[in-house]
Amino acid sequence: MIWLRKTLGLWLILLTAAWAASSGSRHLLMMGATSVLPYLKASVGRWTAGHPELTVAVSGGGSWAGLSALQHGHADIAVSDLPEDAWPVPPTWARIPLGRLPVLLVVHPGTGVANLSRHALQALFSGKVRSWAELGGKSIPVTVVVRPQGSGARAVVERYLGRPQLGPNVITQLSNGAVLAAVAETPGAIGYVEGLRLIPGVTPVGIDGRGFSPMQASQWPLWAESRLYVPRRRLEDPAVLALVTWLAQDPERTRYGLFPPSAADPALFAHAG
Repeated sequence: MIWLRKTLGLWLILLTAAWAASSGSRHLLMMGATSVLPYLKASVGRWTAGHPELTVAVSGGGSWAGLSALQHGHADIAVSDLPEDAWPVPPTWARIPLGRLPVLLVVHPGTGVANLSRHALQALFSGKVRSWAELGGKSIPVTVVVRPQGSGARAVVERYLGRPQLGPNVITQLSNGAVLAAVAETPGAIGYVEGLRLIPGVTPVGIDGRGFSPMQASQWPLWAESRLYVPRRRLEDPAVLALVTWLAQDPERTRYGLFPPSAADPALFAHAG
């Protein structure tokens, strides 16, 4: 699965680069986390409408793919929601926080549960609990739906649960939308997604008696920090600096479920240490 994801990511880089090279204007390739893709596409579209001198292609592929593409010179800007210690960011890169996305747990409605303890979640993801009846739910086998290695959402959940070894009944999906679809279509399924855009056919799950509420967001334990990474030398280009500044401050971010960045995640621009 990791090989397949890397292969798909490479093809995505090559196809997008070929498209950009075919245009006559200056171009940038922004690539990475799928969780903020809808926001970035909309925001970049609004910005480039007033800046025709720059063409910006926005592609997904996942945080790992975006960071790898930037590292190897195949992308100009990486988008990542991995924890910072999950990838060795070189000092030659600037970091620009976009905001935080809550990571929500969702189940198939037929499970019969709406709240789980942290201990129960550890047991579910590790395969120690095989039926929802063991947790007071219906007598349905448990299926765990996860994101691939290199996903920010997976890194956040695994860190919260103590990095359990996954059980045998696991489905891996490449995007938030695919996770939601798999949970909705699979009786007994549980998974996790970034952001608040759920679909009919899934039920959000509280943790230790507390569900997610935008009014009490600080009490939710699972968050992914979304950031842009760009080589500092590229910020000497006024257009590039204007673009990333716009993306970090666009007031439309809240419409896409992005909460303000944490105070512990300041921007590191060209003159940071």
